Amino acid sequence: MEYFGQKIVIITMVYISYFGMVIRLSEIKNVEVRGFSYLKVIFDQRGWPFPMQVSLDKQCTAAELAVRLELPREKIETVFINGIAGPLERTVNPGDRVGFVPPGTPGPYRVILGLVNQGDKHKNK
Repeated sequence: MEYFGQKIVIITMVYISYFGMVIRLSEIKNVEVRGFSYLKVIFDQRGWPFPMQVSLDKQCTAAELAVRLELPREKIETVFINGIAGPLERTVNPGDRVGFVPPGTPGPYRVILGLVNQGDKHKNK
C-alpha cells in the first residue's frame, strides 16, 4: 500500500493493553477463574488463589472447564464469562474471565445479575 509515495506496511497482529502492558492476543493462554459463595470455599480449601489463572490453549465450554477443575456440577448454577451470565454450555476462550456461581443467589439479585432461568436448563438433564 502506498500513501503519498511512502510504502506503508499494515500490521495484522492484534495487541491489547493490559494494566499498562502491551500483549499480543495470540500470546494469552490463560483464563482468569473465580468461584463465588460456596465455590469460593472450595477454592480456599484447595489453596487456590483468587482469582486463579488457568492455562487454556484452546476454547472449551464452561462445563468442560469445571470438570477440569473438578468442581462439583451440582454446586454450579450458572457462569459469568467476561461479565455476562449464561449456561455452562457457553464457550470459554483463552484470555476470558470466568466466574462460577452456585445455586441459592437471592431473588432480586437473580434478576439484576441476569441469572433468572439460567440454572433451570440443566435440571431436566
